[in-house]
Amino acid sequence: MSGRLVSSGIRLPKHVAGDGRLDPMKISLSSHAQRQTLQRIYTQRSQHRQFHVSPSQAAKSRFDSPKSEKDESRFAAAKSKENAPKSTPEPNAAQDQGEPRVTRKEVKRERTKILLEQREQKVRELEAQEKERLEQEKQEAERAEQERQELKRLVKEQLGLETENPAKEEKSRSEQSSNVVRNIFFSGVASAGALVLWEMWRFAYSTEPLNDQKFSPFEIVDRQQVSPTAFIITVKPVVSRLGGLASQWKLAWLETLQHKLAWEGTWAVEIKQPELQVARDYTPLPELDVLSATNEYDTRGRIELFQLLKGLFSPQQSIPTFKFLIRRTEGGEVSSWLSRRKVGDTIELRGPHQSFNVVARAGYKEAEEPKRVVFLAGGTGIAPALQAAGSLFREHGQTLKKMPQVDIIWANRSKEDIKTDNPVIKLLEKLKEMSRGKINYVCVVDEERRFITANDIVAKTQITPPRKSWFWNSSKAESTPSKDDVNCYYHSSKHLITSAGEDYEKVDGENPRRQCACPVGRPSFKNLLMVSGPEGFNNHFAGPKYWADGKERQGPVGGVIGELAKKYPSLASDWLVLKL
Repeated sequence: MSGRLVSSGIRLPKHVAGDGRLDPMKISLSSHAQRQTLQRIYTQRSQHRQFHVSPSQAAKSRFDSPKSEKDESRFAAAKSKENAPKSTPEPNAAQDQGEPRVTRKEVKRERTKILLEQREQKVRELEAQEKERLEQEKQEAERAEQERQELKRLVKEQLGLETENPAKEEKSRSEQSSNVVRNIFFSGVASAGALVLWEMWRFAYSTEPLNDQKFSPFEIVDRQQVSPTAFIITVKPVVSRLGGLASQWKLAWLETLQHKLAWEGTWAVEIKQPELQVARDYTPLPELDVLSATNEYDTRGRIELFQLLKGLFSPQQSIPTFKFLIRRTEGGEVSSWLSRRKVGDTIELRGPHQSFNVVARAGYKEAEEPKRVVFLAGGTGIAPALQAAGSLFREHGQTLKKMPQVDIIWANRSKEDIKTDNPVIKLLEKLKEMSRGKINYVCVVDEERRFITANDIVAKTQITPPRKSWFWNSSKAESTPSKDDVNCYYHSSKHLITSAGEDYEKVDGENPRRQCACPVGRPSFKNLLMVSGPEGFNNHFAGPKYWADGKERQGPVGGVIGELAKKYPSLASDWLVLKL
C-alpha cells in the first residue's frame, strides 16, 4: 500500500505500511540498495513520530536541520513565511492548538442574521419615507384649502357680501334641510317602486317552484308509517319566506297549479335518487282542501285570480304541499332511498306529467246519462284512483246529478295497509261522504285469501251476458251498435291502442287538453275501466303495454278484462280500458 508521510512528504513504496513501518512480506531480499533505502526512511519516520506532534512542527524541525543545498533553500523559504504576518489560523491548526472550530451552519446563521437586519433596516427606511410623503401631501392639501378659503373671502369682499343677515343665513339652512328631507322621501318612493318592479320581473322570468324542465328542491315536512313496508311523506317547496313578492307569487302559482291539476285527471311527478341519478314517477295524493274548494268558485279563472291575489296581499300565504304514498320494495332504487329520508331532508321533484283526462273521457255535464267509472287499484296504485275520483267530483260536485258512479276496488297484501287510521282510508271515506255515495270503495287483502276476480269486475261494471237464441238454441251475441264510428281521440277504442296517455299537448309552454272530435250534439261518451298498480298487476288484468317511437303505448286489451270482453260484447263497445 502506497502513501505519503505527513512530516517529510516522501512517497512510500508499496512495501511500506501507512504508519511508516516496513512490511517484511513485500521486501525483496535480493536488492541490498532497496533494503538500505527503506531502513533510512523508517529511521526518519521514527524520529518525526518521537519528537514532533503536528505536521507544522515536523516541517519546522526538518527546516532547522538541513542536510543539503536543496533543503537549505526550503529552510529559507519556510523562515520567511514564518516571519510574515500571521493570518487567521486554518481550522486544522486551530484544532491542533485546542481552539473551538467554526462550523458552516454557524457561518450561514450569522449571514442570515445580518441579511435580516439589513432588510429590517430597509423596511424602516421605506416606512419613514412613506410617512414623510403622506405628511407632505396633507400639508399641501391644507395649504390648498386655505388658499381656496382666502379666495372665497376676497370674492365676497369684492361683491359686497361680507355683511350678511344672520337670520337669512338661518332660514337658508332650514330650507336646505327641508330640501334634503324631500329628496330623501322621493328617493325612497322611487326605490320602493323599482323594488316592486324588480320583484315582478323576477317572478315573471324566474323558474317556477315545480316545472317539467329541471328538478326543483322540496323539503320533507312530515313522514307517517302506515304499514311495515308503506309510508306517506309530505313535502313543500323550498321557497324563502324572505324572498319578497316573488316568493309569494310563486307559492300562489303552485297553489293554483294544484287546483288546475285536481280538476282534470291523473298526473304524476318524478322523484330523483341523487346517488344513482335515476328517477321514478310517483302520483301525489289529492288534498282535501283542494277537493272541497269546488263549491266556492264558479269558474277556473276565478280560482286562478283569487289565488294570485291571495298570494299578493296576504302576508301569511299558505305553502302548498304534496303527499306521496310509497311502498318500499326489494331492489327498488328510489323507494329504498326514500325510506331512509327523514323530516327535514330535501328531495328533488320534476313535473307535473299529466296523463289521462278523466273528465273529458267519462263525459261532461251535457252527457245524456251518467256514466260509470270502475278502478282496479293494486297497492300504491290507489293514488291515481283517488285523483280520478277527485277530478270527477270537482267537475260535478255542485249538483252531483250527472256525476258518474265511481267504484274503487283496492287490493292490498296485509291488513296493516287498510287500518282505519290510514290517511288513505280517511280520504276514501271523506270522498264517499262528500259525493253522497257516488264514490264507493272495497278493500281486498291477500292475507285473508280475498282477491280481485272476474266476477268482481262483472258486478261493478254491470255488464250482462248475451241472450240465448231460442231458434238456434245456441249462444249469440246481440248486435250492439258500434260507438267507434268517429275517429275521436278520447272516445275511440281503436285509437286508444296506439295512445301513450297524452291527453294534453305541449303548446307554447302550456299543456292544453285535446279537443273532442265527436259530432256536435251526440258525443260518444264511454264508461271507464281503469287499472293501476305494479307492472304484474296491470298485465294480469289488462295485458302489457308496448313501446313504439320512444313512447309507451297502451296496446290491445288482454288479461282478465280481455277474456271478459270476448264473453261480454258490451264491455268492448261501451267501455274504455285505461292502463296507468
